[in-house]
Amino acid sequence: MLVNTNEVAKRLKITNRAVQNKCKQYGLVKIANQYQITEEIAEQWYIDAETNKGTNKNRTEHFNRTSHRTDKNTSLVVWLITFIAIVVLVMFYFNLERQIKETNKDLRKERIEHKTDVKELQKIVDSQKDTINKKELEIQGLKIKDSLRLFRGW
Repeated sequence: MLVNTNEVAKRLKITNRAVQNKCKQYGLVKIANQYQITEEIAEQWYIDAETNKGTNKNRTEHFNRTSHRTDKNTSLVVWLITFIAIVVLVMFYFNLERQIKETNKDLRKERIEHKTDVKELQKIVDSQKDTINKKELEIQGLKIKDSLRLFRGW
């Protein structure tokens, strides 16, 4: 007796297309656009499906156990890497803060030295201005004397 692909699909809880592919794999004959599935072949498929169910459960349990272990290991590695990254960042922050303080300290010293240098240079410039003013006054005085000599000589 022949069995319909729809009945096999319902009993195996797979799609009709999956049953058709299975028929093709087994080399079943197709007559009038329908596969000729005998009850013996269908029973064999049902038995195979039942034994595969148990195997799939075992595989799933094994996968869950190993993936859970992997998840624990992965989370431990992620936690460790995160902790190391935080420690490195904190060390970098404190090192950077120390460098900034040292740089600010050096800048203050240089600023004070610069102000002192500017004051000294300003004093030198002022004294030179006074000297120049005195020389200009002497020159003007000499010019006046020279003009008076020329005027007397007239």
